Amino acid sequence: MAAAPLAQDTKRSDQWISRPYRHVPRQLIERPETGFDVPLGDWLKGPLCGWAENLISEKRLRESGLLDAKLVRRRWQEHLSGRRNWQYLLWNVLMFEAPAGALGLNSDLGYRARLPECHHLARLGNSLHTGN
Repeated sequence: MAAAPLAQDTKRSDQWISRPYRHVPRQLIERPETGFDVPLGDWLKGPLCGWAENLISEKRLRESGLLDAKLVRRRWQEHLSGRRNWQYLLWNVLMFEAPAGALGLNSDLGYRARLPECHHLARLGNSLHTGN
């Protein structure tokens, strides 16, 4: 089967696309595209958890002295436990701390150490808030 010329193919596509939407109000179809949220909160609890835990470990934060280690750790535990969603605040802290790790600064703090298992940390966060 020979392919249709591009102009004909495009015309057919436009007609096919427009037919199902003829009863939908124009303002719903003809509007700027909208983006989507990145599931950052879920990523911090899942695949990025070990990386984040290394960057914002209490020891590392205390030794750098640039951020309030207790406050950052409290927000991290609240996020892991699901009590609060601190994804954007934590992401900013992680982006602030990441260059030091990438440059090998504070390498004595175990930047290249084995990443911790975060499901244990989430349970720890829950027990801190429930008292169990």
